[in-house]
Amino acid sequence: MKAVKSFVRILKNREVADKIFLLELEAPKIAARARPGQFVHLKVGSKRADRDPLLRRPFSFNRIDSEAGKISIKYRVVGRGTEALTDNEPGDILDVMGPLGERFDLSSAGESPLIIGGGMGIAPLGPAVIDLEKKSDLTVFFGAACASELMETSLLQKTGVNFQLATDDGSAGIRGVVTELLESRLKKEKKPYSSFDYVYGCGPEPMLKELQLLSKKYGFTGEISLESRMACGVGACLSCARKIKQPDAGGESSGSEEESGGGWSYKNVCQKGPVFSIGEVIFDD
Repeated sequence: MKAVKSFVRILKNREVADKIFLLELEAPKIAARARPGQFVHLKVGSKRADRDPLLRRPFSFNRIDSEAGKISIKYRVVGRGTEALTDNEPGDILDVMGPLGERFDLSSAGESPLIIGGGMGIAPLGPAVIDLEKKSDLTVFFGAACASELMETSLLQKTGVNFQLATDDGSAGIRGVVTELLESRLKKEKKPYSSFDYVYGCGPEPMLKELQLLSKKYGFTGEISLESRMACGVGACLSCARKIKQPDAGGESSGSEEESGGGWSYKNVCQKGPVFSIGEVIFDD
């Protein structure tokens, strides 16, 4: 559905872990259109003029409640924009544009899908978990640096899905990275193909790169959601362009899709993504 620009009211903006905040917004027009995997472009604003950033910031949906007309995002304070966002309080009004971008193709999930997320990449997977746990035998692998940064564990426990956790320091689940959970599972299957019908992933780039390698090794398909800085959110500034493989190297490309002549083209994450097929993203070394 077409994106809308709305002035929405803040319902919550509170710290839920160290430098990680939950922002809940009353946004009925956006909530009615939003789908798992999409995002909003938010004009941060601040009560302090010294940290009121000029450009909007992209945030993926952490929750979508179309009936109540509410959306939620989770964000980590990492710079001027997110620091300014913490200044806003319940009752304040924010300028929000969305939903933007391509959504996850949940119709391809099959009977046994996998959702795998790492770090802040767990947050955008919440709506997909809620949707797929009702329709399939869903498995979820989540990983983070430590137990306090593992998000959505209460959601997993509430839904009763099959899930496993990983942390870098071993404070929750196995000690290691989340892709180790997946490879360990696939090795035990001892099959020439994966038992997962479809895989949905989101997380830091090294994790997604490893997930892509595992997809080639074990023969599974799916989608990944990229994290990217975006200045405009509508494909005009080209700041979020990424190398994407061309299904047909001789196909035409125009506008923001600059053809390389080498079987790939630049595509804007804001318009053509953030969700891409697991095998089509080119991760530069």
